[in-house]
Amino acid sequence: MEEELIREEPASMAKEYIPSQQEAFCRYEIDIRFMSRGCVIRVGCKTIPFSSTEEAITELQKYFENPYKTQKKWENQLS
Repeated sequence: MEEELIREEPASMAKEYIPSQQEAFCRYEIDIRFMSRGCVIRVGCKTIPFSSTEEAITELQKYFENPYKTQKKWENQLS
């Protein structure tokens, strides 16, 4: 009979720390600058241009709903 192998994670592998919503909000300062067309949002030292205000508001809404997930997404896109 074949035995089924069970994968176990080594005890040394730590789970990723996920900050609280408040901690994630405090991580970066956010600056919104409205332009004649669209706007620019600065998050920490990164600047993200948006061609429309609606697009920026949609992304900010996602940020407010889950700041940690959105920060990770932006960090990956801007790295």
